[in-house]
Amino acid sequence: MTDFFFVCDLTDISENECFREASAGELRVLLVLLEYNKRRISLDKLAELAGASAARVKSAVALFEAAGIITALDSFAVVKDEFGECKIDTHALTVARDIRDEGLAELIEECTRLMERDTLSTEDVKIITSLATDTTLTPEYILALAAFLKGMLKDGKKLSAKKLRAEAEKLIGKDIDTLEALEAYIKDKSEELHDEWEYRRALQMWSRSFSTGERDYIRKWAHVYGFSTAIVKAAYEKSVLNIKSVSFPYMDALLTDWHSAGCKTLEECIARSEQTGAKLKAKRVSKESGAKKAPEAATPNFSNFDSDDAMMRALERSYGKSKD
Repeated sequence: MTDFFFVCDLTDISENECFREASAGELRVLLVLLEYNKRRISLDKLAELAGASAARVKSAVALFEAAGIITALDSFAVVKDEFGECKIDTHALTVARDIRDEGLAELIEECTRLMERDTLSTEDVKIITSLATDTTLTPEYILALAAFLKGMLKDGKKLSAKKLRAEAEKLIGKDIDTLEALEAYIKDKSEELHDEWEYRRALQMWSRSFSTGERDYIRKWAHVYGFSTAIVKAAYEKSVLNIKSVSFPYMDALLTDWHSAGCKTLEECIARSEQTGAKLKAKRVSKESGAKKAPEAATPNFSNFDSDDAMMRALERSYGKSKD
């Protein structure tokens, strides 16, 4: 836990310009520091007494450091002149200064809430601030993405700063780097997730995720063919009935046939299926009856007929050839 040790004096610091820039929260932080003059105080305790978040506390410290009330020295910070020593990690100050200069305190606070944490580590804060300072992403974009990612998590999992950064970098690589583009992406993704959920329920597939190929089928059925899940479920039932298993290629063949026939409603698809089934059955019956039809008997040639030979052949067929 980070500890601060301040020895402060109000002499001359009230004339400093930073007081015109400081927010009410940052001024409360300074008042607490003055109250705890020459006493050690933790970051959490300072935030509690000031009624501010850890991000606000770091922002306040960064402001006062930038204003010259506190100056960084090696790995610690010291208060100028007669103010004595102030033990603060300069790495945290650098991050906090970014928060202050870029106005990112609210972004950090909201990300802390979305990540369900009491406070973020310096590394997490650095990751989030770097998204806003080292890329073209706006705080609104980052928060929208964080909220979307949090909504996708299951089984009590929590969003992390590393996950947020990884997804943001992935989207930047796809040129989805504006709030408008992100909102369109989230809309498409949400519809896709809704489709997957509906199909998972229709196909009773709970034990595993859909494969990439299966998702491609789902997108085609939903967005190219425009079929409802009820129609897809009818194809699923046909698949189970006819081949005793769930086969996406088999279902796709059925749905493609229904789409090619211009079917749009469940009733039209069922009628098409029954019509196709009737034709196949008639064709099969015709084929089977043709195979069973006895060939026409050839005209007997009585001149060459050997009655004894015919009798022997009949006996052989009935009992098998006898052995001597």
